[in-house]
Amino acid sequence: MLPLSSAQQRLWFLDRFEQSPTYNAPFAFRVDGAVDVVALRSAVGDVVARHEALRTVYPAVEGEPFQLVLPPEQATVDFSVVRC
Repeated sequence: MLPLSSAQQRLWFLDRFEQSPTYNAPFAFRVDGAVDVVALRSAVGDVVARHEALRTVYPAVEGEPFQLVLPPEQATVDFSVVRC
């Protein structure tokens, strides 16, 4: 179990206090033409697999948070492609 840095502790507290994703950054992209959803999902998965920061979660045991870096096969990113 890895302890949280002071900045991570602050964000963890804010997340619990506000009950909303404080630093969530949703993105929307406009793409002309067809999107290869399988290739896009694979590319996002590759990026997540390479970067521990994107696979780090912050569970708590008895109210004490810690860092947990998920193995690449457990870290998934849920997204959808919407035609508009």
